[in-house]
Amino acid sequence: SSGINAEYGVEAVARQRDMYRVLLAQAGHNLGPCEERREQTTKEDESNKYEMALGELQKEFTTYKVEKKDQLAKVQEQLDTARLEHSAMLAEKTRLASKLE
Repeated sequence: SSGINAEYGVEAVARQRDMYRVLLAQAGHNLGPCEERREQTTKEDESNKYEMALGELQKEFTTYKVEKKDQLAKVQEQLDTARLEHSAMLAEKTRLASKLE
């Protein structure tokens, strides 16, 4: 899903770039080889930035999943303990109520 979004973003940037090239050509300006190389380098730099950001997000998401799993296990353990205590208290209440009768 995030890969699709990244591809869509790159395609959108490429379409915008092409639109500006057409506008420059219509205005009588052409990009020389130096500008095209600089543009290609910038495109590669952006791609690298996106890949690094994606890697960081994946790492953060993995950390989130591990922490969530740990927290869920702790909460489940607390719930089980509370249920056992509740059952023990109900049994004690019943025992004491029968003594009073």
